[in-house]
Amino acid sequence: MSYSGLDVFEFMTNKTTSDSTKSTILQHFMRFASMDGRLFVLVLSLTFILVLLRLTLVLVLVLALALAMLPHLLALTLMHADRITADE
Repeated sequence: MSYSGLDVFEFMTNKTTSDSTKSTILQHFMRFASMDGRLFVLVLSLTFILVLLRLTLVLVLVLALALAMLPHLLALTLMHADRITADE
């Protein structure tokens, strides 16, 4: 989510916001507002790469959990198959 200059102005003129918070937000906004285009693309690319790494980590953890559960599911299936053959 990006903020325009008007959003920052409205936030800064809010009476409930502390002065130190206003100063910090304004410093961050001015730093990103004056960024070079190449630096902006670099920051955007790094953010995209970090999101991909996070998704990859989640996928690896889900696959590891599925592989850990596989022997238990196989044992349950075999026990169920033994019960079916014992009933016949």
